[in-house]
Amino acid sequence: MKKIFLNVILTFSIFLFCPSVEATTLEYTATHANGNRVDLALGDSNRNTNVQLTQGGYISFDMDILAKNLYLYWDVFPVDGWVLSDAQTGTILTTSDSGFLHELVPINDTHSGQLRLTANSSAILTDTWLFDDHLADFVQHWSSPYEQADILVMSTHADDELLYLGATLATYAGDPDVAVQVAYMVNHNGEPYRNHELLNGLYTLGVRHYPIIPDFADMYSDSLDHARTIYSEDEIIAYQTKLLDRFAPQVVIGHDLKGEYGHGAHMLNAYALTQTVPKSDVKRLYLHLYEDNEILMDVDAPLAHAQNKTAYELCVEGFAKHVSQQTYFKVKKDGPYDMRKFGIYYQTVPPVQGDDSVMSGLTSYSQQQRMAEEKAIIATKEKERLVAMEAKKIAKQELSEKELLFPEATNDHFFAFVGEFDNLWVFWAMGFGVILLIVITILMIKKKR
Repeated sequence: MKKIFLNVILTFSIFLFCPSVEATTLEYTATHANGNRVDLALGDSNRNTNVQLTQGGYISFDMDILAKNLYLYWDVFPVDGWVLSDAQTGTILTTSDSGFLHELVPINDTHSGQLRLTANSSAILTDTWLFDDHLADFVQHWSSPYEQADILVMSTHADDELLYLGATLATYAGDPDVAVQVAYMVNHNGEPYRNHELLNGLYTLGVRHYPIIPDFADMYSDSLDHARTIYSEDEIIAYQTKLLDRFAPQVVIGHDLKGEYGHGAHMLNAYALTQTVPKSDVKRLYLHLYEDNEILMDVDAPLAHAQNKTAYELCVEGFAKHVSQQTYFKVKKDGPYDMRKFGIYYQTVPPVQGDDSVMSGLTSYSQQQRMAEEKAIIATKEKERLVAMEAKKIAKQELSEKELLFPEATNDHFFAFVGEFDNLWVFWAMGFGVILLIVITILMIKKKR
């Protein structure tokens, strides 16, 4: 007994005091298709050292410990996707055309320890990590964009979604009941480091569905008229229309019509929303700093889904990931570009009076689905109840008919016995058989006498 007690104490002590398993990156060697070693460039966590791949180009990875997860950082994702295969057997392990610049790739651990990553088109790979089952904290696991979003945050540049539109994004990004999709008007392919800052900032806020990044290049403009000379207004409107059709948002969040600090691309983005949203099924369009139907968003309330951090705190943390922009901008909840100030430019469903939340008076798609499922369950139960009632009604009617045929037989057990037979003729036949048996028995008795 004493030995068992000591074993229990020892087991509990190991469980209680043993440190948790920490993720460690697995060592590997990497070789380019041209024969050059590239593991130093891919393993230094420095995006300024990278490896360029042409169509059909590949990198071979050799490892002593079999990896179960591969984490990739692309500066330029191969447009036609990539293929990961076992270099020794040629077996294809997985493929991807996600377009994710930060991509986590689970691997079947039955591979030989020699992997080959082949690009189906030209690409630039900056860093690669290999893991077993334990992933490092910096690993991002992105999901595809939503099929349907409650809120569409229409940012112009990387960091605008935090500086100006972050009150809504930070409040709802990690909320499991509200789907928030982020889309941008321009890309930063000319400054690839900003694409990484964009993803790091969003992930910090709790965004897990990959943002929409279009083909429009980032160009500076100081007025709406000038923006119209460097971007096609019709193409911007067509792009936004596709987004509204694709995600069917109930709420859209957009920029200041005056471009916050006067950026023409911000102005064009906001103006285009005033043209596209009223032609869609969107319930409300909120514009930053719009002076009609003004609201002041609460960015200081603790958020349960964000470990009680506030929307303001999340935006500050997220913007810290935009290392290149720290000198120029700062998240502000006061002053001329106050992140809290919005106005309702367009609405078909007004918010509840006194409620400044952007989903006020609206039911999220996930809640609508739950309500529909609950309604279906109730309908099914009601249908089952009606069927049972009808069956009971039929049984009662049949019993009444039998009572008419046998008015002298009122015993419930008798009728229960009779009811076991599907047809009355069976009952009559049995009755006749019993009578016949009695008659024969009487005749035999008399004969013996």
